[in-house]
Amino acid sequence: MLSQRARYTVKAMLNIARTPESASQVRSISDEEGIPRRFLEVIMVDLRRAGLMESARGEDGRLSPGTSGRPDLVR
Repeated sequence: MLSQRARYTVKAMLNIARTPESASQVRSISDEEGIPRRFLEVIMVDLRRAGLMESARGEDGRLSPGTSGRPDLVR
């Protein structure tokens, strides 16, 4: 059985994977997948640190799939 955090992580990563050519915003992922925005922001930080996501800062910041992911670092 997966935790709620794990379910949200999978949903977010699948959302981003659907459109690899364009980066996504946390706000749009949250709205589309029904994930609380603050919780999703914490999840995305963990994924970015693990190299599974890349992000651009700022009001119009975007998320995209990482290139040097190490799944063994995701907890």
